[in-house]
Amino acid sequence: MSSTYDETILINLNSINAIQNNGSYLSDVYFNFKNIIRDVDDILEIQVSIANAQIPYSFYNINVYNNVLAIDYNGTPYTLTLTRGNYNATNLITELTTQFLNNGITVIITISSITGTIQITVSSGTLQILSSGSTIYKVLGLEIGTNYTAPFTALYPLNLLGTLRLRICSYELVTYNLDSSNMTSLNCLASIPIEASTFGIILYDNITNIKTRLNNPQLDGFDILILDDDSNPVNFNNVPWCISVLITLTKERQVKDKTNFYDYVKAFQQTTDGTQQETQEVQETTDDNKAEEQQQIEQEPIQGNITDDTSLDLLLYNNGIDPNTGLLK
Repeated sequence: MSSTYDETILINLNSINAIQNNGSYLSDVYFNFKNIIRDVDDILEIQVSIANAQIPYSFYNINVYNNVLAIDYNGTPYTLTLTRGNYNATNLITELTTQFLNNGITVIITISSITGTIQITVSSGTLQILSSGSTIYKVLGLEIGTNYTAPFTALYPLNLLGTLRLRICSYELVTYNLDSSNMTSLNCLASIPIEASTFGIILYDNITNIKTRLNNPQLDGFDILILDDDSNPVNFNNVPWCISVLITLTKERQVKDKTNFYDYVKAFQQTTDGTQQETQEVQETTDDNKAEEQQQIEQEPIQGNITDDTSLDLLLYNNGIDPNTGLLK
């Protein structure tokens, strides 16, 4: 029998039951559990994994992190803030054109069907697109750190893919996992590719049974962070998610197993057998002593005078003579 065994703890999480640290974003939450793991001597190793997850695709590809465009028109700076939402190329161009018009600037924005790049021209005046202050550069295919003067064509294709994966992380659940976003350790429990359509549901099952070592000797409540590709907390727009966390405890088997129980039984039997053997030896010694005493009695001659027939018969009998016939036996 193995000297260790595994004990599993399944923790089902729903974001609506958590302390919501970033409000309706629902991507930085805390679950106030008690005594999930206790610091005891028989725990040899602890592993944690995300068993499954059901996450809504309720976040946007144009969001609070990438919806600002800084411009300069005829020497006057402007900041264009796009409405957050899920865009394709057509309605993004419409939104950009509207934002320019709202500031009195008429532009023409087109996209190449061959290269996927956008071209921006201005009807009059001087228009500059500024890198400083803009967060939408990567979406528009512009080179960060470069200012553009209209007319111009973007260097890279329009990118409306949004985040490609969701990372489930935690500050409290300490692991040794690494992430290229900061080239250091990040307590990332799972990386979930986004394969659902917008406003659908992202389903994840840990079919490869990926686990990671958990370095918490004891654990009560813990936090859950859901981050995008740029390590930003995802905005789920108040639509809740569900995640199942599996904690596996590898423990040392205690003395209460069957092998040790049989050892106790065997030792007891040996003690009992020894006692019985000693009793038997004492009994045999007692019986031998009694037989020896009886033999001595039979062989000892009768002392004293013979005064009656009974004594004479006994004397004859002890000497091997039949008292009735007078013959030797």
